[in-house]
This record gives sequence, C-alpha cells and structure tokens, in this order.
Amino acid sequence: MKESDIDLKNWDIIKSDIFEISNNLDESALSEDLFQIKNNNFIVDSGWYEGINSFITYLIKDDNWENPVIKIISKTKENCLDAIAFCIKNTPV
Repeated sequence: MKESDIDLKNWDIIKSDIFEISNNLDESALSEDLFQIKNNNFIVDSGWYEGINSFITYLIKDDNWENPVIKIISKTKENCLDAIAFCIKNTPV
C-alpha cells in the first residue's frame, strides 16, 4: 500500500508524519505520534512503540483509548499503512 492509496476524504488530519518516514525505518524519525485522523467520534491513530519495535494502529470510538475498536501491530511501514487503510475502511462513518 502506498500513501496515495489511503482515502482520507471526510477525515480531519491531525498528524501525518508517517508519510515522511522512509521504509528503512530510521529510528530517529520514529515516535508514538506519527499519524492521527478524526471523523466525528472516531480516531485512527498510529505510532512506533520502541519497547516492542513495532507500529501500533488503533481505531478509537468516543475517546475510549482503554478499549479500542481495532488494534493492529505492524513490523513494517507498509503493513502499518495497510492497517491504517483497514481501520478507515472499517469505520462506520
């Protein structure tokens, strides 16, 4: 999946730094705050978690971070982008 394949229409982009990092995962560019979009009461959030050396992508409803609708762990940027697209596709908005 490429960045251009992700349909962000109808979403407010809060943060989109994930599109700026290279596929070789330069550690200096990675953080927990790489991507976040919002649509009404839904949030799609993705970031790098050093403790597990992976991206985690969440679909959150009604700001309930304790119980995400979807949580996907990805080892590569490409898989993370797939996870973001999956969360968008499966958001009932």
